[in-house]
Amino acid sequence: LAEEYQLKGIHVPVNCNDRVNNHSLSISFHSVNEILESDKKFDYGFLSPVFDSISKQNYVSNFNLQYLKNYGNLFTEKKIIALGGVDEDKIEIIKNIGFPGIALLGSIWQNSNPVEKFNKIKKRWMKKETVC
Repeated sequence: LAEEYQLKGIHVPVNCNDRVNNHSLSISFHSVNEILESDKKFDYGFLSPVFDSISKQNYVSNFNLQYLKNYGNLFTEKKIIALGGVDEDKIEIIKNIGFPGIALLGSIWQNSNPVEKFNKIKKRWMKKETVC
């Protein structure tokens, strides 16, 4: 399907052994150990849920944010994106941990003005931090 529909990338579970040539490959992780133990070649990954899910009831995070901060360099190196419960009030926390990017679902879908909400989150993510 990736070839037929000229998709730019595909997403597979961490236990998948397939690789599609000429396409970006992303993988979902649900623990830091899964990232550390993975021998899969991927272009970027998602770690979730970093925070309690906005769109999935009872899908709660078990991550200790201080623990995650210990792996900020790993997240940057392996291009691990924060997913789960991401909203504009979490941006500084996510940046402080060391995630190079964010993925948005419920914060956009469940908003009465999703485009405005997306732009607000994007603006906050793109904002450069000032060091005094």
